[in-house]
Amino acid sequence: MPKVSVIIPAYNRADILPRTIKSVLNQTFKDFELIVIDDGSADNTGEVVRKMAMTDSRIKYIYQVNSGGAANPKNQAFLISSGEFIAYLDHDDEWLPAKLEKQLKFFADHPNDNLGLVSCNVMIVNNSNKNSGGIHKMHKFNSIRDLLLEGGNYAFSNSSIMVSRAVVEQVGPRDESLKLFEDQDIFVRIAAAGYRFDFVDEVLINYYIDDENLSKDFTKAAPDYERFVAKHLKLLSEYPDILAIHYRHLGTMNFLAGRSKEARQYFLKSLKVDFTWRNLFTAACSLLGKNIYLSILNAKKRRALSAY
Repeated sequence: MPKVSVIIPAYNRADILPRTIKSVLNQTFKDFELIVIDDGSADNTGEVVRKMAMTDSRIKYIYQVNSGGAANPKNQAFLISSGEFIAYLDHDDEWLPAKLEKQLKFFADHPNDNLGLVSCNVMIVNNSNKNSGGIHKMHKFNSIRDLLLEGGNYAFSNSSIMVSRAVVEQVGPRDESLKLFEDQDIFVRIAAAGYRFDFVDEVLINYYIDDENLSKDFTKAAPDYERFVAKHLKLLSEYPDILAIHYRHLGTMNFLAGRSKEARQYFLKSLKVDFTWRNLFTAACSLLGKNIYLSILNAKKRRALSAY
C-alpha cells in the first residue's frame, strides 16, 4: 500500500500532461501511486498516459465518460486509491521535487495538532509568456470564521493540497452538484468537522494560467456560488458580517452575468443581515444601473472577486 495517492483529473490537455506527470515522478519522496483519471478527453490523453505508464508501474490510467465537472473524477479516483494521504494535482500544474516530502514531514511533525490538510505557497506562472505572476503566500488558519471570510478559499490551488485519507472518509465525497466551488465546499466541511489547516511556508508548486483564462464566466459562476452559499447558509448565518460579504459578491457576480434584478436582491440581503455604510452604499449604487455600478468597482475588488 503506497503512502500517498496522487490524483490527477485530466481533460483534453495531452499537450502539457507529460510535464505534470513528470513533476510527480521527479518527487524526492517515491512511495506513491499516481492515478490519472481521464474525464472523457477527445484528444490523445489516453495514449500519452499509457505510454508513460509503460515505464513506471506507479502510474494508473482510468478513462470515464465526461462528468461535466471536477468533483466526479476526484471522487472516482479516491474510490480506487489506497494511500494513507491524498494529494491532488490539476492537469496543467507542476509540483516542485520536494512537495510530497515536505508536506508529509509537516504532518509527521504535528501529530497532535488535528491537521485536516496541509497546503503550501504557490508560484503563479503565465503559461503564454512564461512570466511569473508572483507568489501566493499562505496564511495561518485559526478558525472556521477565517475560512468563511475567504469564501472557503484556504488554498490558492487544488494542486497545493495534501489531506489524510481518514479526513476524506469522515467528511464524505466532493459535492458533484458544484462545478466551480467544490474545492471551497470540501474545505468548509473539513473545517466544520473540527480539523485545523496549515501549510509549508515554501513555494512547492507552479500554478499555470493563460491570458485567455483570466476572466471568469459569471453566467456559470453566479448560480454555482448561489448553491454554495445556500448549502452553508446555516453556518454562514452565525457570522452576519461574513454572510453579508458573500451576498455582496453574489450581487456583483449577478451584475456581471447580466442579472440586474437578482443582483439588487443580493445587495439588499447583505444590507438586511449586516446594516453598514458599505452595504448601504453598495445597495444604493446597484439601483443606478449596471454600468454605473461596475464603474465604481476598483481593480482590487475585481481581483478579490475573481478568487471566488
